[in-house]
Amino acid sequence: MMLICVACGNEEEHVDTVSAVPPIDEALRQRIDSFVTAVPAIGDVGLIVYDLTADQEIYSLCSDSLMQPASCMKLFTTVAALRTLGPHALHKTELYTTGDIKQDTLHGNIILKVHFDPYFHADSLVRLLTFLPPQIKGIKGHVVIDMNNQQPMLHEEHWTPGDLKTRYLSLSFTGYYKLARLLPYVMSQATGLRITPKDIIPGTFNPRKAHLCGTIYTPLAASVERSLRVSSNINAECLLYPLGYRINPHGNYRQGGIEFLRQFINRELLQPDEDPKRSYALHDGCGLCPESRVTPALLVNLLRYSWQHPYIYKTLLAYLPHSGIDGTLRDRLRKPHLVGRITAKTGTLTRDGGISTLTGYFKGNDGHTIAFAIMNNRCPVLDGRWWQDKLIEKAFLPKPKQQEKTIGQSAVKKPAAKKTTAKRPDIKKTTTKKSFSKKATSTKKATTKETTPKKSSTTKSVTKKTTAPKNTPKKSSTKTSVTKKTTTKKTTTKKRRNK
Repeated sequence: MMLICVACGNEEEHVDTVSAVPPIDEALRQRIDSFVTAVPAIGDVGLIVYDLTADQEIYSLCSDSLMQPASCMKLFTTVAALRTLGPHALHKTELYTTGDIKQDTLHGNIILKVHFDPYFHADSLVRLLTFLPPQIKGIKGHVVIDMNNQQPMLHEEHWTPGDLKTRYLSLSFTGYYKLARLLPYVMSQATGLRITPKDIIPGTFNPRKAHLCGTIYTPLAASVERSLRVSSNINAECLLYPLGYRINPHGNYRQGGIEFLRQFINRELLQPDEDPKRSYALHDGCGLCPESRVTPALLVNLLRYSWQHPYIYKTLLAYLPHSGIDGTLRDRLRKPHLVGRITAKTGTLTRDGGISTLTGYFKGNDGHTIAFAIMNNRCPVLDGRWWQDKLIEKAFLPKPKQQEKTIGQSAVKKPAAKKTTAKRPDIKKTTTKKSFSKKATSTKKATTKETTPKKSSTTKSVTKKTTAPKNTPKKSSTKTSVTKKTTTKKTTTKKRRNK
């Protein structure tokens, strides 16, 4: 009997859990289906819409096909960095000294410890060097540069020239030699300490045997924000380096970061029986590589994973572009009922016929949180954006209809009133035209009478130097003025000759 009671209790609990699952919005599914059939897109389309609140798929179209993600690849890089390093992680650059200070001279070394700060530029170096003790006026030793990344960042093998804007790279990613060339000038300007290029050497040190003078911090959130909101390729690529450092501290950090992304996807986003080759092909962290491939289903799995980790989900909501407000969605979806309701990452590439992607979140009309991924490949970019915006406007978040009015006398009278009001302007226009025509004819007659004066009146007006009538043409007045000027000139010349 006890076994039977336990079994019944389990069944009742199972029934309660099933009934507690909120249903999905069937109207949303119908709207998406009708739009896709009525407005076919150009090129290849992959689409999936998933209800996170109900944990059910609403609609999918070619969601398992490999497609080019463009800048939506940055979502994988940023989520992996947030999960591994933490949302409050800090990039740091440190300044150390060794030895003792005797008579304004440092008998030891000055050490720069440079990590992976994407915002460590020349002004940051000046700020860091000001942490040196002010009593140091000379040095008997070396300036040691300890950089994790000795080589500058290079183009990925599938990128085209110009994809990597090297002028925007920080000193942490331009290599040892550029920092070594810049350091003597910055040192003299910041501290007055003069050093030569021979005094600068690369090397490593033990922090326990050195004195920390100062540290400059840059939050990881700054790189995440620029990668998502402004779609910065450099910031996304820089996030690969600390991830690659976790795998191999003495290897190629960029390739190590890509390998870290692959392990992250296999471990966190895919099922054990799924084949990774059918879900993705990664070659960089920003999406510039045309050989990178991702399925729409994998993008939505990433959004589901972020939603299950509240700190990642909150960070994405804060830094992803918002429709009609900021970022790469500032000039899209600007209708009043769409502004601020879509939070998504855009992707754009003009190669291979055009690539346009959009992946993110929105709140449905039923209050559910919904994740979606739209991928348009081999399609002109503007056409892809137009199709995505129309899908959101007509299917995802349609404009709310006005409340239907009850049928009654008031509802019947209003259409009649609209018809009468529509006719009134026409009547006014016709009357005004007639009155205007009458006035015009009367004015024409008056002007014809006034504009045909007699010859005698005109001659008198000229001889007596009286004012001409108002309706006389301007040419006559100009002629008279010219004749007067000529006569005065002649008289003046005669007087001069007589003198």
